[in-house]
Amino acid sequence: MLAAGLLLANELMSQDKKTLQTAKTYFTWVDQGKTHHLNKLLAEDFSGNISFDVNPLDKAGWKAMMESLKAAFPDMKHEFQAEISEKDKVALKGLLKGTNNGNYMGQLPTNKAIALPFSAVLLFNQKGKLSTISMSFDPRVFDMQMVGEGENRTGRAKQTITGFFAAIDAGETDRFSEFCAPNFKVTSPLLSGESDLAVFQSNSSILRLGFPDMKHEITRMEYTGTHVMTTGVFRGTNSGPYSENLATNRKVEFPFLVLDELDAKYKISNRWIMFDGQSFNTQLYEGYSQVLENLLREMFAASDAGDVDKVVSYWDEYGKSNYNGAEHSMDELKTRLKNFKKSFPDIQRTIDAVTVCGNRAHVRGTVSGTQSGPYMGKPATNRRATIGFMAEYLFNGKGKIEAGWTEVDFGALNDQLFGKKR
Repeated sequence: MLAAGLLLANELMSQDKKTLQTAKTYFTWVDQGKTHHLNKLLAEDFSGNISFDVNPLDKAGWKAMMESLKAAFPDMKHEFQAEISEKDKVALKGLLKGTNNGNYMGQLPTNKAIALPFSAVLLFNQKGKLSTISMSFDPRVFDMQMVGEGENRTGRAKQTITGFFAAIDAGETDRFSEFCAPNFKVTSPLLSGESDLAVFQSNSSILRLGFPDMKHEITRMEYTGTHVMTTGVFRGTNSGPYSENLATNRKVEFPFLVLDELDAKYKISNRWIMFDGQSFNTQLYEGYSQVLENLLREMFAASDAGDVDKVVSYWDEYGKSNYNGAEHSMDELKTRLKNFKKSFPDIQRTIDAVTVCGNRAHVRGTVSGTQSGPYMGKPATNRRATIGFMAEYLFNGKGKIEAGWTEVDFGALNDQLFGKKR
């Protein structure tokens, strides 16, 4: 009888040690982030309870919560101070230690260390798997240890956004990486689809070149967990070339809303920029068509006057003039204009219509003149001719023509000069 009693006692002690070891293995795997191993320990009908959640969690939900806890406290460690084990039950008491270096419950990290007292009761089924875990701690202690840094967290988040806007306005694109995560993505009416940091840096440089005095005036900033919402007003004067268009010298002013998502290092991982793009274009380009038309009228007047140097001043030095399918350099353009002026000393170009689309201008008009000088190797006919022409001009950001295409009805010109008189 005594021997049988000892054997039973030893078996029970062995079972107690096994359940205790399983319980400690569970916490070791949780601390190490090996939640994928928990399937070996948790029963299929597992149920988990924790102080801050009134509803029990199933197996998948419990594993997900442990994963989020590990992400929030990468160095987390359960240290045990007392333990009681039975055949199908283990009770543990100890401290949960860790540093909040990751997002937790929709909040950015405080980077503060905690040492949270906890107790846990683990129940096992007949197969030796964990069927229930109940963990309890004082949420007030947790809040005092971690959430007490809320004001500092809000300040850091807002400091990131404020600093980023200041760098944008100053044109300091090389500093963007101070505020943006390597996987930064941005969506804006000024961009075609979602873009990365390099594209945003380029776009910001283009914007500041066009608006050297640009300023984002922040009127309100709200921190909400991992996001910062900013509203304000953008102001600037288009005194420089913008998006290949010459300066309009117009002032623009429009409200904006920006939503930034921050990562655990308080850097911007996603930015959504919202404003009325139509209002921006209207303010910027209203009257722009007239600017280009005025330039072309001035250039045509210089052509009529035979001032070829002034004509060329409206072109980029490397510009190309395509005339009835033949490409001419600037020197060749000057020669052609001089020859026409000799053939038609009273030449006059008349613009009937100008249509501007972006940095392109389409012109339709007529050319009139009396051939009182030699033309195409033929002597003066002293006949007057009027022919139609169409032209297209491409302007660069400096307001210079970088390419032009002109089509003239030379058939009509020859008929009027050398045909039979009517």
